[in-house]
Amino acid sequence: MDGGRIVEDRRPGLGGFVQRFRALGGNPWTLRSLRALVTVPLLCLTGFLVVPVADEYQDQQTYQHASPCPAGQGRTADADPDCLVPGTGLVTDKVTWSKCESIGYGAEKCRPAYSLQADLRVQEERRSEWIDVGKDIYRSVERRDVVDLYMWHDEVARIAAGDRTERLDPYFGLRYGPMAWLAGAWLVLVAAGFVATGYTWMLFSRLGLFILGCSLVPFIAIVGVIEGALFGAVPAWIWIVGAIGMAVASAVVVSGLKEDVERQRGVRTRSR
Repeated sequence: MDGGRIVEDRRPGLGGFVQRFRALGGNPWTLRSLRALVTVPLLCLTGFLVVPVADEYQDQQTYQHASPCPAGQGRTADADPDCLVPGTGLVTDKVTWSKCESIGYGAEKCRPAYSLQADLRVQEERRSEWIDVGKDIYRSVERRDVVDLYMWHDEVARIAAGDRTERLDPYFGLRYGPMAWLAGAWLVLVAAGFVATGYTWMLFSRLGLFILGCSLVPFIAIVGVIEGALFGAVPAWIWIVGAIGMAVASAVVVSGLKEDVERQRGVRTRSR
């Protein structure tokens, strides 16, 4: 303190560093530059985390447009890795069972399911595998019958018995790995929003962690929109309405929390 003025501490050490860092707050352009330096890498990281979702969608599109491999094409470096590889299967066993799904409150909904065990022969490969099929294919084959198969990325994608053909489409969606990547991208995006709006300090407070948790509520609806729009799991309009409702509710909650924080900070400033 010199004549009532605060003099910058130019001594080396933590105290001088902190004081010089606080002095940056007087320059709005410096603050904006710092926010940009942090926000841009966070947005880049968000884009990187979304890549597995894009890959999953690309795989689905590739599968939907896949055609049978040309006759005699082997699995070589020149072969198309996305074509349907023909093969055969010798049925060795068949079973029917009940597939149950939880519908909430301890209740379950069950339906009959059908499976065939077959010795697969796909070009030079041999293996035994259980294949989930529909009722028509199940009833049209018996043990020791030979069925025609088409494989896609080593999964059974088509099965034919006589004049009946059934598609056994692989699962495409966000249920497994892509969901975790998308959740990470969402949290990073929310954190980038904190930094870009000048509320970086909230990321290190209980309130900030609470808001990050609340942000997962609209995220669930957004995931539903993506599932419906990209992978056709559920009609997209249902999830869009839910996402809008959840986003509005979350915005109201966050806005109220933000006003409360600003009020508390103002009280603390006046008390000093």
